[in-house]
Amino acid sequence: ARALGDVRVFSSRLTWEGGRWHVEFPYFAEGCAHGCATCKPAVMRRLNRNGARTVFVGDGLSDRYAAESADLVFAKAKLADYCRARSIAHVFYEDLGKVAAYL
Repeated sequence: ARALGDVRVFSSRLTWEGGRWHVEFPYFAEGCAHGCATCKPAVMRRLNRNGARTVFVGDGLSDRYAAESADLVFAKAKLADYCRARSIAHVFYEDLGKVAAYL
């Protein structure tokens, strides 16, 4: 595998504790206009404000607001439909292997 440099991943977390799965949302933003558990647009705004090059990978309508501000979008399913309908440049993917190979 090729090194990607300083890649930061922002996502919810899934952990196994006490015999069951637990979901954590470390990027919840108070006042999120969309009611997201992980406020993807807030993360993107923070990264864009700092001048970071942003890559967004998503598959659903809850990803649309973050995809609108990414430098590079990987989309499938409903997010790909949304990107096509709004002429948002994106790379279609079916599995994360394609994303990793592209990067």
